[in-house]
Amino acid sequence: MSELSVVAVLMVREGTDQELRGVLAALVPPSLKDHGNLRYELYADQSEPRRFVIVQRWTDETAYVKHDQQSDHIRHFTKSHGEKIEKVDVYRLERIG
Repeated sequence: MSELSVVAVLMVREGTDQELRGVLAALVPPSLKDHGNLRYELYADQSEPRRFVIVQRWTDETAYVKHDQQSDHIRHFTKSHGEKIEKVDVYRLERIG
């Protein structure tokens, strides 16, 4: 199996960016502890405060899917704040150079 890099771009609803900045930042420490996690970094777009970017690297696809679909902290976030997310784009990347 090969490593998987993932970039998730979240656009949050108008007026929720300050609240979600803290909530999303709180997801970083437990995500770093998820099995198979090699990198998990949260960024805020300087030109668009409603856009957040999460750069991730996982040992393999299975570890990423488990984090995304089964981690308690991600499931809690989705349940309690999911309606504040306007759009999510997820890019699974393969290193070629």
